[in-house]
Amino acid sequence: MGGRCVCNGHAEACDPHNPNDPYKLQCDCQHNTCGTSCDQCCPGFNQIPWKPATTYQANECEPCNCNQHSFGCYYDPEVDQRRASVNIQGEYRGGGVCMECQHHTAGVNCERCVLTYYRSPDHPLDSPLACSPCVCQTEFTDGTCEDLTGRCYCKPNYTGENCDSCAEGYINFPDCYHLATYLNNTNREVKPAGEIINCECSAAGTEGNSCRPDLHTRTCICKPGFTGDHCDSCAPGHYGLNCQTCQCSGPGCQDGRCDLLTGQCLCRQGFQGYSCDRCTPGYFNYPLCQLCGCSSVGTLPEGCDVSGRCLCRPEFQGPRCEQCRSGFHSYPNCQVCTCDPRTSLDSSCSVSGHCHCRPNYSGTACDQCAPGFYGFPSCTPCQCSAEGSRFTSCDQVSGQCTCLPNVVGQRCDTCSSGTYGFPLCQASTCNPAGSVQNEVLPTVGSCECRPYVEGVACDRCKPLFWNLSPDTVYRCSNCECNVEGTVAGVAECAQNNGQCYCKPNVCSGTCSVCKDGYFNLQSGSFFGCQGCQCDIGGSAGQSCGERTGRCRCRPNVEGSKCNMPRPDHYFPDLHHLKFEIEEGTMLDGRPVRFGYNPLEFEGFSWRGYAQMSSIQSKVVVQVSVSSPDLFQIVLRYVNRGGLDMRGRVSVLEDGKNFMCGNCKCKTLYYPNLSALDREKALWDAGLTLPLPASPPLPSSRYAALLSLLPSLSFPHGWSERLDVGVASPRGSW
Repeated sequence: MGGRCVCNGHAEACDPHNPNDPYKLQCDCQHNTCGTSCDQCCPGFNQIPWKPATTYQANECEPCNCNQHSFGCYYDPEVDQRRASVNIQGEYRGGGVCMECQHHTAGVNCERCVLTYYRSPDHPLDSPLACSPCVCQTEFTDGTCEDLTGRCYCKPNYTGENCDSCAEGYINFPDCYHLATYLNNTNREVKPAGEIINCECSAAGTEGNSCRPDLHTRTCICKPGFTGDHCDSCAPGHYGLNCQTCQCSGPGCQDGRCDLLTGQCLCRQGFQGYSCDRCTPGYFNYPLCQLCGCSSVGTLPEGCDVSGRCLCRPEFQGPRCEQCRSGFHSYPNCQVCTCDPRTSLDSSCSVSGHCHCRPNYSGTACDQCAPGFYGFPSCTPCQCSAEGSRFTSCDQVSGQCTCLPNVVGQRCDTCSSGTYGFPLCQASTCNPAGSVQNEVLPTVGSCECRPYVEGVACDRCKPLFWNLSPDTVYRCSNCECNVEGTVAGVAECAQNNGQCYCKPNVCSGTCSVCKDGYFNLQSGSFFGCQGCQCDIGGSAGQSCGERTGRCRCRPNVEGSKCNMPRPDHYFPDLHHLKFEIEEGTMLDGRPVRFGYNPLEFEGFSWRGYAQMSSIQSKVVVQVSVSSPDLFQIVLRYVNRGGLDMRGRVSVLEDGKNFMCGNCKCKTLYYPNLSALDREKALWDAGLTLPLPASPPLPSSRYAALLSLLPSLSFPHGWSERLDVGVASPRGSW
């Protein structure tokens, strides 16, 4: 979300949150982020460090795994590096450290009990009763006890289930002082009970909880699951303070071993999870966990789905996401094709980025004229004279051809002044077609021109004449311009083609005819003819009677301008029933995504046009009609994809859902750009139309004539089968 708020990609909207300050906007943060700019993780969601969202990754803040014993945590990079924190998926990933653990728990994840408490076997780790107090209140215990069993740990001098006897090498319960000390103590000084003297074995891992070696073997006798000379470490396949058995027998586990502290199983390549019971990203099909084999460049971090199909990034495609998607180029960087939508066949381009241009256009982005054409973006043919020009191409800006000597004109099709006889264009002599002496040609300067001919070499017609030729009686023909239709009433015409210089609304070679849509040629009018002003909806065309100006009306329409319905007929005002697709919503109520680029949709109305794509495959528009008759809807669209596209229009009464029988649907076909001006009746639902159709806007692209039942509100939507048909550059509304 940008523009009004800076939300680091973690919000879709920003709205006022303080009723006392309605002009102060604040981000509606998502992804477990907080702050005015969504620039920090919310309390309890610090398992991984905060990051801004990107196009491909939401970078959500993850909750810490405190086993329901804490509501706050912080991120510690050192803990993350040591892989000492377990996330909510049971993986050693992240550095979340729980704060103020409750219920007598402690540790990074509140996963162990504090001293004088032990893990109860009757309650799960996330229970408030997970830790029970040790019942070790006698003077012969150290106050701690064994997890799961609650058996008390004796002071070094004592042993037994209840620490009610002296350990090996100690005598005289309850004093229990060391035998050697007793023998060497000539003063018979009694050592205080519980004093630690030369403890060689780990009491927690030794049979009988003794810290002294066995008197017979002189070694520490370890409990099952413990090992080492001092019984102070877990045997292979065991973990934790009590050396519990690793639960690692699944197909993804490696030799049944696990982490000595946490019990995390050691996984084979391609497996992950606390018990190695899931495939790692890039592998699929547990329990086999086969390699996806997808391109590391074009694939999303997940690699592939459960069936092994590679999950491509938006700009990639192919079985392994090893090629650029249509509309992108230059794998593996896959940049978007920058094709000009006006001059390219479609939005795709070659692997090197060259767009597929329409005829008359060239360039990487189809942004220049092809050889032989000029004046981008119209790119008019050069039409250079094959006889008077050196090349078939011309200057791409001005259209000027490269002329031979003594040849002039934009197309190199006339002789220069003082020469005649195109394409030879001879100089220094009189033009025989325009001079009196034809047998012996005098030098230039002594030429005697015929009537209506002038020039040093008698090589051009006088004003009001044209077409110097030996085949005409006076060598030049009269322009015959109709001065009522010429600019300033001048009867002069062009020397090369005899075209008179017409007023804006006048046409024909002699300026004697009004253009289509105009009538009543008058000499006193600056424009020559006045407009017919035929109603665009009620008339059958823009032309009218040359003298009367009466328009040709559609059925059931009358009036000189075709703007009145016949008796017993009426038609609604277009603007009263006009609706904008971009003013609609998506199915979940969110606003429609719309564009406003005139290069994508020339002459769009109001704010812009809805962009149909895989992200926005359906649009709903509310249309309210109250007449008791039938109506037609005209849809205006642009399809620049190069192919006919298929979509669906559904009409549904307001308040009903899209169940079978509630809506009327019709599959539509949207022709490519070459067929934009065709009008197609796509659906009339078998109903007659007693009223004239509501007219389309001028120059609109007609997509459909759709009959609707009145007195209802109709949502108007597209199905996902139109996912590429009408989105720019594939299509636009």
